Amino acid sequence: MNQKKYVILKKAVAVSAVAMMTLPTVANAKEVATAAETKIQGEQQAQVIQPNKKQESNKQMNEKQAATPYISGGTGFSNKFEALQDENGVVNVRTASNALVAIGIGVQTRTTIKIDPEIALPFFSTPNWKDYISGTVNRLRTIGIGNSQITMKKLLEKKTGIIAGYDEAYYDEKKQELVILTPTYVAAATQYQNVNMYVDLEKWSKDTGRLVENKPNYKFKMVSRPNDLAINWSWGDANSILMGVPEGSWAENKVDPTTLETSDNHNFKGKAVQNMDNRHDADFSIALTVNGIDYKKDVQIKEDGSWEYDFGSYLKDGDVIGATVIATEKEAHENAVMDINKSKETKFTVGEDSTPWIDWTVVEPTISDAYDGETMITGIIPEQNYQNGRTYSLAVKVNGKEVYTQDDIEKGIYNAPIFGANLVKGDQVEAYIIGHEANEEDKSSQLSSTIVKENKDEQADWDKWEVKSAILNDVTHGDREISGLVPAQNKFNGRNYEVKLTVNGQEVGKKAFSFDGGEYRIVLDKDLVFGDEVKATVIGHEENEEDKASEETAKIVSDKTGWEDWKVENPTISKLTEGDLKVTGQIPAQDEAFGRNYTVDLYVNDKKIGTKEAKSKSDYEFTLTTPLEKTDKVAVEVTGHQKNYEDKTSERITANVEAIVTALTGNDYNFDAHDEYITGTHSRDIKKVKIFVNNHDYQTSETNNDGEGKYKIYARQYITKFTDKIVVKGLDADGKVIKETPINNVKVPTSLEANPFVVKQDELISGAVSDDVKKIKLQVNGEIVNQVAPKAGKYEIYTNGYVKEATDDVKIIAFNDEDVLLKEIAVTLDDASKNSELTHNPYKLGDDLLTGTVSDDIEKIKLVVDGETLNNVKATDGKFSIYALGFVNANSKKVELVGYSKAGFELKRMTVEVQ
Repeated sequence: MNQKKYVILKKAVAVSAVAMMTLPTVANAKEVATAAETKIQGEQQAQVIQPNKKQESNKQMNEKQAATPYISGGTGFSNKFEALQDENGVVNVRTASNALVAIGIGVQTRTTIKIDPEIALPFFSTPNWKDYISGTVNRLRTIGIGNSQITMKKLLEKKTGIIAGYDEAYYDEKKQELVILTPTYVAAATQYQNVNMYVDLEKWSKDTGRLVENKPNYKFKMVSRPNDLAINWSWGDANSILMGVPEGSWAENKVDPTTLETSDNHNFKGKAVQNMDNRHDADFSIALTVNGIDYKKDVQIKEDGSWEYDFGSYLKDGDVIGATVIATEKEAHENAVMDINKSKETKFTVGEDSTPWIDWTVVEPTISDAYDGETMITGIIPEQNYQNGRTYSLAVKVNGKEVYTQDDIEKGIYNAPIFGANLVKGDQVEAYIIGHEANEEDKSSQLSSTIVKENKDEQADWDKWEVKSAILNDVTHGDREISGLVPAQNKFNGRNYEVKLTVNGQEVGKKAFSFDGGEYRIVLDKDLVFGDEVKATVIGHEENEEDKASEETAKIVSDKTGWEDWKVENPTISKLTEGDLKVTGQIPAQDEAFGRNYTVDLYVNDKKIGTKEAKSKSDYEFTLTTPLEKTDKVAVEVTGHQKNYEDKTSERITANVEAIVTALTGNDYNFDAHDEYITGTHSRDIKKVKIFVNNHDYQTSETNNDGEGKYKIYARQYITKFTDKIVVKGLDADGKVIKETPINNVKVPTSLEANPFVVKQDELISGAVSDDVKKIKLQVNGEIVNQVAPKAGKYEIYTNGYVKEATDDVKIIAFNDEDVLLKEIAVTLDDASKNSELTHNPYKLGDDLLTGTVSDDIEKIKLVVDGETLNNVKATDGKFSIYALGFVNANSKKVELVGYSKAGFELKRMTVEVQ
């Protein structure tokens, strides 16, 4: 109400006092004029509404009330819905509008009923729509006192004029509203118009073959205002919703949900067979969510209704998978929109790591601002925990009395209609959600509450009007739609809203909303790409005023495959020397998830000369057409490929070509086996090898005769004694000796054994050795930590606490008396703590003692608080009791119990949950 109206109101109240003394009135007009504002706090004024259940008639709507309706203070019209329900396909719309005073020349009331466009567009476009409307309208008689009833049929068909009267009913196609006019009165002490209309949508649907699009509910709006020069106005629209439309009637049937199952917690499948009776033809797909967040859209459904999707390694225990059938209609119908409908979401909890009942929290709903005279309570139902098959119900109260309940709710906007009464300034509105879990006690959220406000000037003031920002759901690479929620908005002055969506600054779609907001879902003509910027802006419209926009809500298109964090690991290059005709190296382990594959490129002097497929953890090899020179620069680079994504590359790894380093090696000669050949390796510059035994030249052989860079030379008949001195010499192309190497003459192989070692229990490692072993060294994780000399073929060596975990790399290394390494072996490790047990009894903050049990191998218990050891005790007969009161307080972030063996090794550690 603006300031001007407020001034008129005060004048009207004064004028009404005079009018009441001079105008005709009914028996209880004085009672009506002096009655205090009546709040919604008794059963006689507001009934509990439950969707899908038939509403009871308002028992207080008797003839006396019809003749002299109550008003909640003031002199403006009070508008409310008495009933809005479907009765066997016939929709009953029952409204009441009344005003205390109507003064002026030619007083007439105009009642408009705005029906949800999904119903109105197809229904009122039918040429004979009037045939399906019946009912009655109650209003004052023409003389201004007493009740007059007329049928809707007569109002729709009657002529108007001085003789016939100016009361009538018609549909305003431009404004999309049904208009009902009272007769014109010279003056009246009270003014009202109560409509009891029936719309036979079931017969209409059967006669025309038309179906109304399926919706959870259908919105209706009603208001009565002066249609003349009367000094009067309306307090505001009455809003309500139609729910509980049965299947197989005038509204399209719901989309059938899918089944959802898995045998391995990563590959999910289901059946989404659809019953197309009473449905528009559509294409179907599956949309998947994880913990309420969109994960994958457009999962294709096969002809038999089955579908399947593999999440790979993405899921973890406790995740809740949701599967919804999306029905995209194949053509636009009466509403001229390609509708997208969806089924109820089917949910599945992965694994067993779900939130237990004791830790489960039910999140409370929100309540939109509520104002004097309203007939609808709205708000938002937030995302909830659906693990363990949990379901939820909504309850709404006014002044402590329950007026609306709804079972099996899901996140989104809720609309709680009130029938038979209006909200009044000062009413307390409360809403809460009840959670249900099989075989468990119900849990309730906290109460959300608001106090009904008065319709004051500032609520409608354009300058103080704030358009609330849209909620934008997460968007990921490959998505073909954008979705989210428009919260309930300012409802004054007939304001309406739309959400505008942009991608990288380009508009991609809009959707219109009434003030109570709702979900939006915009289908795109191309997939979103990682890095795209998506923005949602809510724009408010008010007639004859400049539009207002909310702050932008923005999201950057993310990537569920981890592309952004994906790193291509660097390859290696084997040593290169001049003259080489091959470049070799290794491809390390690479990430092969989501179909990623790799190639490796070879560069010589910054010019790409080859590309090969590269597999994770594999070798690569390039063959060159010309030998490498010492001045060449060689580089390799791995490129990772993922479909529909930009390639990623590793660092370019370079290597210099080294000059040839003359090298010659010879393998040991086994005197016991009396080998026929001596073998070894050589550098490229060695062309021949010679064998010398005791300084005598016995044999010459070509190199590379045992493979590239390898040689073998006959020796058996020349080596006769174990003490023979054997030398192999390498010759260059000119026959000059450029390298020589001695050959070891060996007999019996070195024997080295190590007994298994138990971590956190044993202190030394023992074993046996052959006589040639003179020294034993202990190596832990690549570092020598101790050494001993064996005695009588046996040894014992202390670990000195260096072996701490069963995963440590522990080796025993044998040396001869010249400190030459003879042999090394890995020590088998076992963990003493693998069977250790440590439990504790529940501990509440303020308890003196922390108690529990231990296994026999645990001797001592320590209390560790936030990383600091504060107390310790010995276990007795498998039990312990440790003082904790002085060490554990409300500020303690982490409380632990640690069990130790007799030798002082940590065997078990556990976190204590302080209650």
